[in-house]
Amino acid sequence: MKTEKKPETVYYAFWRYDQFPYVLWAKVVETAGGGYVKTNEYGGIIPMTIIPEKKALELIKKLQQIKNHRQNILDGANHFAHQMLKLVVPWKF
Repeated sequence: MKTEKKPETVYYAFWRYDQFPYVLWAKVVETAGGGYVKTNEYGGIIPMTIIPEKKALELIKKLQQIKNHRQNILDGANHFAHQMLKLVVPWKF
């Protein structure tokens, strides 16, 4: 009788970053000692947390939505400020 091999659980690592949303993430390809994990995109990192793929993808989607919403707000604020400058200064932008 042939035994079925269970698929391996895929995990994502999340770690601090200095730009909004102040976190990066990548799929874990290997675990190492000292709290390190290896990713294809970033090499070895020490994550804040490691989450199973399904929950990680939900979190990533929410983070991207927040990032997009923030960018839309910033774009609107920049447009407003540009319009205000046009009223105040005599030269073109």
